[in-house]
Amino acid sequence: QKRVAGQIQLGLDLKGGSSFLVAMDTSKLDTNKVDYASGALAQAVEVLRRRVDSIGVAEPDIRPVGDNKIMIQLPGLSEADQAEAKRLVTEAAFLEFALVHKDSRTLIDNGITPPDYKKYALTTKDDAGNSFTSDVLVELENKYGLKGEYITSASPSRNPLTQEPMILFGFNSDGGAAMFQLSSKNIGERMAIILDGKLISAPTLQSAINSNGQITGDFTQEEAATIANALLNPLKAPLKIEEEMSVEPSLGADSVK
Repeated sequence: QKRVAGQIQLGLDLKGGSSFLVAMDTSKLDTNKVDYASGALAQAVEVLRRRVDSIGVAEPDIRPVGDNKIMIQLPGLSEADQAEAKRLVTEAAFLEFALVHKDSRTLIDNGITPPDYKKYALTTKDDAGNSFTSDVLVELENKYGLKGEYITSASPSRNPLTQEPMILFGFNSDGGAAMFQLSSKNIGERMAIILDGKLISAPTLQSAINSNGQITGDFTQEEAATIANALLNPLKAPLKIEEEMSVEPSLGADSVK
């Protein structure tokens, strides 16, 4: 870790900026596929590079470190851009779909979390527009193979009836087939939509869904746009910041005098 941190420091001495050392959670990868972890890491490097390019960073240095880490070095950033860079790095856009337990409320009221389920907090709004949070139990196993990486389009929109912000998205053929399997076999059940480990929506499946879907939740129109943009460059596994450092340009200049 010290060696990596030293490499980061050296690159920021002249211009200042931000650096991050992030680790990939490989537990969610398909370990049956050969070299899938290394492929996911390489894909994450490209995703992060595209995101960083969107804020105009000159000469970013983004590269894999070892088997599951990425070093991100962003020189010459303003304070505002440093905050935006951290958001881009931490917003993995790792999207998961799962089913809510049929007896979720009763089980939670009795303090029971069955094996193979996880308790999530879900924030929703009542008819008066007031936000409230409740817990739900979500199945851990991805039985239908539906992954966020199958998304081919995503855009912010508004519910035509309520004008609440929402996100419209479309799947490729593999994603459409998996969504159809999940939705057609579980009509009337609630489907959990989890983004970066946070449950953002749990709509009831009204009918079978093929290639298109929508995400509604307790977010603003600006947040809907941010989520939609992130979904277009999803990661195959979530990332976590292990080390973070910011160097002001003046401090960087002082260090090389």
